[in-house]
Amino acid sequence: MAYESTFLKDDRHKLKEESVALEVKESPQKETANFCLMAKGTEEEGEFEVTKYNPHFDELLETHNTLLEDSREVLEKYGKLKASHSKVLKAFNSMKLEKEALEEKIKSMSALIVENRKLNDTIDKLNYDLGQFVKGEENLSLILGSQRNPNHKSGLGFEAESSRTKKNKEE
Repeated sequence: MAYESTFLKDDRHKLKEESVALEVKESPQKETANFCLMAKGTEEEGEFEVTKYNPHFDELLETHNTLLEDSREVLEKYGKLKASHSKVLKAFNSMKLEKEALEEKIKSMSALIVENRKLNDTIDKLNYDLGQFVKGEENLSLILGSQRNPNHKSGLGFEAESSRTKKNKEE
């Protein structure tokens, strides 16, 4: 393969067009490139015409300096952004750890909430049982309070004894 390139060479602000031929030899075993550079020149040295596509050396130097300054500004901004990114990354990692800790607390609190609900259910059941016991006790007291003497048989087909008859029997 052969490549040919044309470039401008500066010799004390006098420009002259030269071309370079590049030869690349490929080796099947290794991927190395051997270059052979040869310069082709003309004997004529004259002024080079400055156009939009072929600027003067001073314009190229000014453009180069501008690009160099811009690249330094970009590198400075990059450094600031890298430092800022590092701070944000550290904050993100600390927030991630905090989130994990909070999730663990939530899990433990969830277990406590479940246990609390079970205990509240137990308390409600015991309160119901205690209420039934108190109600049963009141019913028993009411029944015992309204109970009649076993010898009193009126209302069961017996006639009630009058107080005189009781006195006569006793005499």
